[in-house]
Amino acid sequence: MSVIAPIVLLDPPAALRRLRADEAPYPGTLHAGDPQTVHVDVDLLPAAVWRCRPDGHLLVPHDLARTADGHAAVMIHCPERLVSFVGAATPPGEAVTIAVSVLRAAEEARRAGIEAGAWWVDAGGRPVLAAGGDRRWAGDAADLLAELAELMRAQEAREAPALWAPPASRGEHRTAREVADALDDAARLVAAPRLHAANVASCEEALFAAAAPEALARAASDGAEESIAPRRADSLRRTATPEAAESWLARFTDAEWAARVAEALRSLVALPARMGERRRERSVRAAGSARRGGRAARAADRGEVDARSRRGGGAAQPAAATSATGAKRRAPLLIAAAVGAVVLLGGLLWPEPGSRAADGAPVSPSPGSASAAVDPAATAPADASADPATEPAAGDPATPDAVVSPATTPPSEGGDLEEAARQIVRAVAACTPEPESCAVLREDATAEPLSGLVTSPTEPVITLVDEYGGVAVFRLEPAAAGTEPPTEPTEAEAMGSGAAQILVLVSVDGKWLIRDVYDVADQP
Repeated sequence: MSVIAPIVLLDPPAALRRLRADEAPYPGTLHAGDPQTVHVDVDLLPAAVWRCRPDGHLLVPHDLARTADGHAAVMIHCPERLVSFVGAATPPGEAVTIAVSVLRAAEEARRAGIEAGAWWVDAGGRPVLAAGGDRRWAGDAADLLAELAELMRAQEAREAPALWAPPASRGEHRTAREVADALDDAARLVAAPRLHAANVASCEEALFAAAAPEALARAASDGAEESIAPRRADSLRRTATPEAAESWLARFTDAEWAARVAEALRSLVALPARMGERRRERSVRAAGSARRGGRAARAADRGEVDARSRRGGGAAQPAAATSATGAKRRAPLLIAAAVGAVVLLGGLLWPEPGSRAADGAPVSPSPGSASAAVDPAATAPADASADPATEPAAGDPATPDAVVSPATTPPSEGGDLEEAARQIVRAVAACTPEPESCAVLREDATAEPLSGLVTSPTEPVITLVDEYGGVAVFRLEPAAAGTEPPTEPTEAEAMGSGAAQILVLVSVDGKWLIRDVYDVADQP
C-alpha cells in the first residue's frame, strides 16, 4: 500500500518586526512581500470594515491567516500618515489626488456608519481611511483639505506671473487658483453631516477640471525619505546614538546630566571624522613639504652632478642619500625605545627592599623555631667569665622576665613547633603567680586566666597533633604519662590540675600566641 506524501504548502512571508499602535493604523506583525503586509489580530478591527469593499478607499483586510492564537487579518502596510504629504511643495496634481481620495473614503465611511478613524497612505501610495480610535475623521479631513487650499493660494501668490510672462505660466497660475477653490468646496462637503453622491461627483469633476491628478511622491514629506532610505552605519553612529543615549538617561537622571553624557558621546563619535580630517591636512602639508623638498633636492642633485661632471666624477645617487638620511633619523628613535624597554624590565625585576632576594640569602620559612622564641640577648654566646651558678636553667621558672614573651618566628617542622610550644608553656608557668603578666601570651588579653596542666611547674610532655594555616594544636600530658601505665585520674586531676589538655597556638604578626587551652575529654 503506497503512502501519499503530504503536500507542502507555501510558507507565509517572513515576519520582520512588531509594529506599535503609533507606527501603523493597527498594531500587528509586519511581514515581507510586495507590497508588505501587516497581520493584525481580528479582535482589534471594527466589525464595519468586514462589510466594506476591498478596492475602495477604506483600509480593510484582503486575506486571513491562521495563527497559534486564532486568526489574523492580513492588511496592506501603511507606512505614513496622509498629513505628512501635505506641505508647501505639494503640486496641484497631488492635491487633487488627495482630495478625491478623501471624498470617496468619506462617502464609503458614511455609508458604512463609520464615524471615527485616521487618514493614512498605504504602501502603494493610495490615501485610505483606517476605521477605529476615538478621533472623528470628518474634522481631520476638513482641516487637511482647508490646509491644502491655503497652500495652493500661497503658491499662486508666490508664483504670480509678470505681465510679460509667457501664456503657459499664466495657465499654471490659474490652475493653482482653481484647485484652491475646488478644495474649499471639498472641505465643506466632507464636514457636512450627510454626503450625497451627486454632490461628491460634481466636486470630483471640478477637481479633475482644475488639474490632472498625480501619484503621491514618497519623498513628499520632509521625513519620508529619511524613514524609507536605509541608514548606514556611519550615519547611525554620528546622528542617532547621542540622542538615543540622552533620551534613555533622561528617564533615570536629570536633564543636565543626560545632556552632558550626550555631548560626550557626540564628541566620541565625531572623533574619527576629526582625526581623518587632521590626517588629510597633515598629508596635504607633507605633500607640499615633499614637493618643496624634492625641488630643492633635485636642484642640489643637479648642482652636485654638474660639479662631479666638471671634476670627472660619477653621477650622484639621490635615492641612496635619501634612504641613508631616513635611516639616520630612525636610529635614535630605535635606540631610545630599546633603552626604555631595558630600564622598564630592570625596574620590574629589581628586588624590593627587605625581600629575600635583596638580602642575598634565603630566609628559612620554618615558623617559630626554638631560637625565635628566645630573646636575642639570651641567645648571645655566654661570657667565659660568667658564673655558671648564677645562670638560670633552661626550664627554671624563676626568671619570668626572660621567658614571658611569645614566639616570634613561626615554625614549620614538627620539632620546631613543639619547641615553640614548650617555650610558651614555660612562660605560662613562670607568669602564673601574676596572671596579669600572662596577657601578652594570649590572643585575647581579656580571656580568663589559664588553669590546669599548662600552669604546672613541672613541664608536661608536649606532642604536636596538627598544624594548619598558622594554627598549631598540641596535646599536653603529665610527665609520668609516657613512662607509667595509665591509672584512674585522681580527684585533683579530675578538677583539671593534672589531666591532659589541648593547647591551641595561633600565629599573629609573626608571633605565636595562645588561642585556647582545654581539658581532653575522657574517652570510653
